[in-house]
Amino acid sequence: MRRPAIRLAAALALLGLAGPALASPCWAPATMGAARISELNTLLMASNLRCKRVGVNFADSYEKVLVAHGAAFRAAEARLRAHFGVDHSDSADDYDSYVVSIANHYGGGRADPGTCAQLGTIAAALAAAPGNADLLATIAIQMIRDPHTGQRCSLGDKARPAAGR
Repeated sequence: MRRPAIRLAAALALLGLAGPALASPCWAPATMGAARISELNTLLMASNLRCKRVGVNFADSYEKVLVAHGAAFRAAEARLRAHFGVDHSDSADDYDSYVVSIANHYGGGRADPGTCAQLGTIAAALAAAPGNADLLATIAIQMIRDPHTGQRCSLGDKARPAAGR
Protein backbone atom coordinates (compact mmCIF):
# COMPACT_ATOMS: atom_id res chain seq x y z
CA MET A 1 0.00 0.00 0.00
CA ARG A 2 2.93 2.29 0.70
CA ARG A 3 4.25 1.97 -2.87
CA PRO A 4 1.22 3.54 -4.63
CA ALA A 5 1.37 6.46 -2.19
CA ILE A 6 5.05 6.99 -3.00
CA ARG A 7 4.33 6.87 -6.73
CA LEU A 8 1.48 9.35 -6.31
CA ALA A 9 3.68 11.73 -4.32
CA ALA A 10 6.43 11.47 -6.93
CA ALA A 11 4.00 12.11 -9.76
CA LEU A 12 2.63 15.18 -8.01
CA ALA A 13 6.12 16.47 -7.31
CA LEU A 14 7.25 16.05 -10.90
CA LEU A 15 4.22 17.60 -12.53
CA GLY A 16 4.23 21.33 -12.74
CA LEU A 17 1.19 21.48 -14.98
CA ALA A 18 -0.59 24.48 -13.58
CA GLY A 19 0.44 27.14 -16.05
CA PRO A 20 0.47 30.84 -15.41
CA ALA A 21 -2.89 31.68 -14.01
CA LEU A 22 -4.82 34.83 -13.49
CA ALA A 23 -4.86 34.35 -9.73
CA SER A 24 -7.40 36.67 -8.24
CA PRO A 25 -7.78 37.76 -4.63
CA CYS A 26 -11.35 38.69 -5.52
CA TRP A 27 -12.53 35.10 -5.35
CA ALA A 28 -13.59 33.71 -1.98
CA PRO A 29 -11.44 30.79 -0.74
CA ALA A 30 -14.25 28.26 -1.23
CA THR A 31 -14.70 29.47 -4.80
CA MET A 32 -10.96 29.14 -5.42
CA GLY A 33 -11.17 25.58 -4.08
CA ALA A 34 -14.05 24.86 -6.44
CA ALA A 35 -12.04 26.32 -9.31
CA ARG A 36 -9.13 23.99 -8.50
CA ILE A 37 -11.41 20.93 -8.40
CA SER A 38 -13.10 21.90 -11.66
CA GLU A 39 -9.81 22.71 -13.35
CA LEU A 40 -8.29 19.39 -12.21
CA ASN A 41 -11.20 17.59 -13.83
CA THR A 42 -10.65 19.53 -17.07
CA LEU A 43 -6.91 18.84 -16.96
CA LEU A 44 -7.50 15.10 -16.56
CA MET A 45 -10.14 15.03 -19.30
CA ALA A 46 -8.05 16.95 -21.83
CA SER A 47 -4.87 15.06 -20.95
CA ASN A 48 -6.67 11.74 -21.24
CA LEU A 49 -7.61 12.62 -24.81
CA ARG A 50 -4.13 13.92 -25.71
CA CYS A 51 -2.30 11.05 -24.02
CA LYS A 52 -4.13 8.43 -26.08
CA ARG A 53 -2.31 9.83 -29.12
CA VAL A 54 1.07 8.94 -27.61
CA GLY A 55 0.02 5.48 -26.49
CA VAL A 56 -0.79 6.21 -22.84
CA ASN A 57 -4.42 5.45 -22.17
CA PHE A 58 -5.80 6.15 -18.71
CA ALA A 59 -9.41 6.46 -19.89
CA ASP A 60 -10.63 3.68 -17.58
CA SER A 61 -9.11 5.39 -14.55
CA TYR A 62 -10.47 8.77 -15.60
CA GLU A 63 -13.99 7.33 -16.05
CA LYS A 64 -13.72 5.85 -12.54
CA VAL A 65 -12.59 9.24 -11.21
CA LEU A 66 -15.77 10.78 -12.62
CA VAL A 67 -17.84 8.22 -10.73
CA ALA A 68 -15.73 8.30 -7.55
CA HIS A 69 -15.71 12.09 -7.28
CA GLY A 70 -18.73 13.06 -9.34
CA ALA A 71 -20.46 14.71 -6.40
CA ALA A 72 -17.42 16.90 -5.73
CA PHE A 73 -17.12 17.86 -9.40
CA ARG A 74 -20.84 18.76 -9.53
CA ALA A 75 -20.56 20.79 -6.32
CA ALA A 76 -17.56 22.67 -7.72
CA GLU A 77 -19.45 23.43 -10.91
CA ALA A 78 -22.46 24.66 -8.92
CA ARG A 79 -20.27 26.97 -6.84
CA LEU A 80 -18.60 28.38 -9.95
CA ARG A 81 -21.96 28.90 -11.66
CA ALA A 82 -23.14 30.77 -8.57
CA HIS A 83 -19.97 32.83 -8.57
CA PHE A 84 -20.63 33.87 -12.15
CA GLY A 85 -24.27 34.56 -11.34
CA VAL A 86 -25.59 31.78 -13.54
CA ASP A 87 -28.99 30.38 -12.75
CA HIS A 88 -31.68 28.94 -14.95
CA SER A 89 -32.81 32.36 -16.16
CA ASP A 90 -29.50 34.18 -16.55
CA SER A 91 -27.06 34.21 -19.41
CA ALA A 92 -24.10 31.95 -18.86
CA ASP A 93 -21.73 33.83 -21.18
CA ASP A 94 -19.09 34.65 -18.54
CA TYR A 95 -19.18 31.15 -17.10
CA ASP A 96 -19.03 29.58 -20.55
CA SER A 97 -16.06 31.77 -21.51
CA TYR A 98 -14.31 30.77 -18.30
CA VAL A 99 -14.85 27.04 -18.90
CA VAL A 100 -13.79 27.26 -22.55
CA SER A 101 -10.61 29.16 -21.63
CA ILE A 102 -9.62 26.39 -19.21
CA ALA A 103 -10.39 23.65 -21.74
CA ASN A 104 -8.33 25.49 -24.35
CA HIS A 105 -5.45 25.89 -21.91
CA TYR A 106 -5.23 22.17 -21.18
CA GLY A 107 -6.35 20.95 -24.59
CA GLY A 108 -3.45 22.45 -26.50
CA GLY A 109 0.12 21.34 -26.79
CA ARG A 110 1.83 18.02 -27.24
CA ALA A 111 1.49 15.09 -24.92
CA ASP A 112 4.61 13.71 -23.28
CA PRO A 113 4.49 9.97 -22.51
CA GLY A 114 6.20 10.43 -19.13
CA THR A 115 3.82 13.16 -18.05
CA CYS A 116 0.91 11.08 -19.33
CA ALA A 117 2.05 8.11 -17.23
CA GLN A 118 2.20 10.35 -14.15
CA LEU A 119 -1.29 11.67 -14.84
CA GLY A 120 -2.46 8.08 -15.20
CA THR A 121 -1.02 7.34 -11.75
CA ILE A 122 -2.87 10.32 -10.30
CA ALA A 123 -6.13 9.29 -11.98
CA ALA A 124 -5.73 5.74 -10.66
CA ALA A 125 -5.15 7.02 -7.11
CA LEU A 126 -8.26 9.20 -7.28
CA ALA A 127 -10.30 6.36 -8.78
CA ALA A 128 -9.24 4.08 -5.92
CA ALA A 129 -10.43 6.56 -3.28
CA PRO A 130 -14.12 7.24 -3.96
CA GLY A 131 -15.49 10.16 -2.01
CA ASN A 132 -12.12 10.96 -0.40
CA ALA A 133 -12.52 14.72 -0.40
CA ASP A 134 -9.19 15.25 1.37
CA LEU A 135 -7.25 13.38 -1.30
CA LEU A 136 -9.10 15.18 -4.10
CA ALA A 137 -8.45 18.57 -2.49
CA THR A 138 -4.77 17.76 -1.86
CA ILE A 139 -4.22 16.68 -5.45
CA ALA A 140 -6.14 19.70 -6.76
CA ILE A 141 -4.01 22.06 -4.66
CA GLN A 142 -0.78 20.37 -5.81
CA MET A 143 -1.77 20.27 -9.47
CA ILE A 144 -3.62 23.58 -9.72
CA ARG A 145 -1.82 25.94 -7.39
CA ASP A 146 -3.25 29.07 -9.00
CA PRO A 147 -6.48 28.36 -10.85
CA HIS A 148 -7.47 30.46 -13.81
CA THR A 149 -9.96 32.84 -12.31
CA GLY A 150 -11.22 34.17 -15.61
CA GLN A 151 -10.87 37.79 -14.59
CA ARG A 152 -8.50 40.26 -13.05
CA CYS A 153 -9.62 42.46 -10.21
CA SER A 154 -9.48 46.19 -9.94
CA LEU A 155 -7.77 47.63 -6.88
CA GLY A 156 -11.08 48.31 -5.13
CA ASP A 157 -12.54 44.83 -5.56
CA LYS A 158 -13.25 42.62 -2.57
CA ALA A 159 -13.76 38.88 -2.37
CA ARG A 160 -16.90 37.78 -4.15
CA PRO A 161 -18.40 34.90 -2.21
CA ALA A 162 -20.54 32.43 -4.07
CA ALA A 163 -24.28 32.80 -3.71
CA GLY A 164 -25.65 31.48 -0.46
CA ARG A 165 -22.41 31.96 1.51
